[in-house]
Amino acid sequence: MVVDAELVPAQPVGGAVEAYDPAAAAVLAALEQGTDEHIEAVRPRKTKISYARD
Repeated sequence: MVVDAELVPAQPVGGAVEAYDPAAAAVLAALEQGTDEHIEAVRPRKTKISYARD
């Protein structure tokens, strides 16, 4: 696998980190949603029932 990425420049101590651009934020949101759906799909039924009781 080849990954093409840029490093984030070092931030000054105590400085705020730049927010993601809208395209990156949309990709991250889609990945987060996909992850949540995958975890829900592979979680055993007994675990889901147990979590619902808590």
